[in-house]
Amino acid sequence: MVKFQDSSSLLTDISEKGEDPSCIFLTLNHFSSDQHHQEMNSTSQKHENFVSEPMREKPVTELAGIGEVLGGKLKDKGFDYAYEVLAQFLKLKKDEEQFRKWLEDLVNANKKQSSDCYTCLKEWCIAHL
Repeated sequence: MVKFQDSSSLLTDISEKGEDPSCIFLTLNHFSSDQHHQEMNSTSQKHENFVSEPMREKPVTELAGIGEVLGGKLKDKGFDYAYEVLAQFLKLKKDEEQFRKWLEDLVNANKKQSSDCYTCLKEWCIAHL
C-alpha cells in the first residue's frame, strides 16, 4: 500500500535535506503478512449491507459482485431478485465450484464477481438460515 506524506511535512523534510522540492516523495507503508492478508480479504460495504439484512425482495444487483451489467444479464435470464439467485445457490448445495461456474457460464461473470457473489450468499445463509 502506498501512502502520501503530509505535504507540509514533506516540504519541510525536503528543505532540511537541501533537495529539490519539485520531486514527489512517496512513503511506503509496510504491512505484516497478517495485516496484508486481512486487507486483501476484506469485504465490500455492499457485501456487509446484504449479509446484515433480511433478503426480502432485494433486486439481484444488491448481491456483492453483481453490478448493473451482470444484473441486467441475470434479469434477461429470469433472475430479477436476489432470492432467485439464492435458490440456485441452494439447488447447487452451496457448492462453491458449481455455483461460480454456473454464474460465469450464465452471464459471463469474471472470477472476482463470481467469488464475491458466492461469498455474499454463503455468509448470508450462515447469518439467516
